[in-house]
Amino acid sequence: MTHFQIKFKNTYKRGFSILESLVYVAILSVMLIAVINAMQLLASSYRGIKSLRSVEVAAINSMDRIIRETRSATSVNTAQTTFNVNLAQSTSTAFTLNGLDASSTAVTIQFYVSGSRLMLKENGITLGPLTPGNVAVTSLVFRSYSTTTSSAVKVEMIIDTASSSGVTTSKNFYGTAVLRGSY
Repeated sequence: MTHFQIKFKNTYKRGFSILESLVYVAILSVMLIAVINAMQLLASSYRGIKSLRSVEVAAINSMDRIIRETRSATSVNTAQTTFNVNLAQSTSTAFTLNGLDASSTAVTIQFYVSGSRLMLKENGITLGPLTPGNVAVTSLVFRSYSTTTSSAVKVEMIIDTASSSGVTTSKNFYGTAVLRGSY
């Protein structure tokens, strides 16, 4: 072998061919696309879980307050048996409970929807919203049931949330409470 042949042979073995480089770039591209898609799927799942958690936390907090106040009440202040305060803009369609506080003073509690938030009013003073601003109460129905021995209220509530990313969650929640002293 000549000196030229030996030098040419060593240079050829040191680098990659253009075909090998294209194969490596294609494999790397496929791997990067798979990783990016997995990250997007993970982010979308996270947004969905976060949206569901917002709805559930809002429902648990507001339903707990409604049920607790209903159990403490002595009467429902209306002749109607069904109160649908579905997206009411005022307290005229509020669900009103009468009761006594710890010092036996008369208390009036009202639940109503203002805008899309569940509001609480005690003795004519608005205490504020029971639901955060990132969720919307789309339906709130109170059903009053009375028998000769007891009175109860069933609460049906639908809460929605929509994020800027397009993830929408809607859930129905139900609860029933028997009024104090009616059993």
